[in-house]
Amino acid sequence: MTRPIFDHEPMPGPCCERQGQARQSSCSAGGAPALWRGSSDREAGALDQTDIVAAGTEAGCLLAGLPGGKVRHVSGAAAALALDAPETRGGAAPARAAGSPPVPGILVLDTCVLLSNVLRRVFLRLAGHGCFIPAWSEQIGGEWRRNASRIWGVPMADIEMQWTAMQQSFPMADQGDVGSYESGLQRSDPKDWHVIAAGRAAKGRHPGWTAAIVTRNTKDFNRTELRGYGLALFEPDDLLLRFHAAFPELMGALILQVPQLAAAPDRELDSLEAVLKRERLFRLNRLYRSPS
Repeated sequence: MTRPIFDHEPMPGPCCERQGQARQSSCSAGGAPALWRGSSDREAGALDQTDIVAAGTEAGCLLAGLPGGKVRHVSGAAAALALDAPETRGGAAPARAAGSPPVPGILVLDTCVLLSNVLRRVFLRLAGHGCFIPAWSEQIGGEWRRNASRIWGVPMADIEMQWTAMQQSFPMADQGDVGSYESGLQRSDPKDWHVIAAGRAAKGRHPGWTAAIVTRNTKDFNRTELRGYGLALFEPDDLLLRFHAAFPELMGALILQVPQLAAAPDRELDSLEAVLKRERLFRLNRLYRSPS
């Protein structure tokens, strides 16, 4: 069985530059900072659980950085690299819809989110559009690589290649060793302290920016404790709805790509509804499903 592979080595896309210029990016109408800046910690903590999904809108963008978006059938994990490559566009980030709820400027992507091909690829595409700065840590990266190789039955070398591409695309995302930021934590599950620590570290790098954790395991985090550190907590379905309200045109285009992002090589595409239900994005599915 063959899988598509890049004709050339994947190159870091423009999002490297964009992430380096994140402070100048704007996702809100009228040029105001769109990354939910200036909100109080209380406002940040008041948000309900939420999550994110993003996808590319053009096949050429899915092969970001490749001349002509060329693909040939060989073998290997570069097929995943093609889909993981975040879509990026030059110019200003999309304007946030007037009256829409705020969205976090920094999002810590928990391991369980990164392990979902759909959620990972959608989140990275939103980040590639400048809608937020993604964050993770050395430990989150290690967990993802170990579990991805084991669950998917993929050689570790291929997983390492994917991780390297993600790191190159978002050079500001990795907070490194965040052990010192676990100090003072008590109420959340100790095994997830490193996730909170990544959020605290990211906020330290971006003073004044609001931050949140997106995870499927919200029960492992104490919201009161998170609010004390200016962190909000979201699960994917709710946060995707928040991004839909903030960026309806972008989200509408991205959601249409979800079946492609979820497809296994040499398998027929599932319907959008089937994929969203499988990913437990039930509210998002009700929003986007075709009328019966």
